[in-house]
Amino acid sequence: MRSWDTLRHEVRILEQKVEERLGGLSKLFHSLSEGSNGGQTAVLLQKPTEEIETLLGQLSASVDTMQSFVGSSPSFVHVHRSHVDVLLEYRREYKRIQTKIRAFQERNELFQGSRVRAGTSEDTAVDVGMRSEIKSIDSATNAADATLATGWSIQEDLQRQRALFDNMMGSIDQMRGSVPTIGSLIESSKRKRKRDVIVISAVVAVCLTFTLIFVL
Repeated sequence: MRSWDTLRHEVRILEQKVEERLGGLSKLFHSLSEGSNGGQTAVLLQKPTEEIETLLGQLSASVDTMQSFVGSSPSFVHVHRSHVDVLLEYRREYKRIQTKIRAFQERNELFQGSRVRAGTSEDTAVDVGMRSEIKSIDSATNAADATLATGWSIQEDLQRQRALFDNMMGSIDQMRGSVPTIGSLIESSKRKRKRDVIVISAVVAVCLTFTLIFVL
């Protein structure tokens, strides 16, 4: 099994590669979109796109492996969280670039179709309507991507907190089993907490009862 330091080294290298590839993909797309050969855009962008998807998959796997070390030291939690945030940002940036690429290709296909047609006023109106529809779809896609990214972040937070809680409970159970005094203190604390909850619930119930009687 790889050590924590080995994983951090691998993750930093992968992050650097992903950042470089994303910057290169964005510059390449900008250059292609400014040119006149729009039909070759998908072909020229295929290889860098596949490289980024492969790197993101490797980075995601390495970050997930780091999760197993989080419970062993509190200092690992912050480090792991920072790498998770970087991974999510890379995914969002990649989706933004992909959205721009799709929109450009759709517009290019639309304009190519416009050149083939006779160019009547009816055709022009259709083109305007289709461009407007494409913009609406792009906006909806961006909103959906943002929502999914938020959902992934929340899910990963919950998974990390659950793993940390499980490790803490495991450590507590080990301490309770090895030191009977600590075990008795923990049980006493649990009983006291339950008793406090019952007392507070009873007080709240009494207050609500008197409030209802007063109101009625």
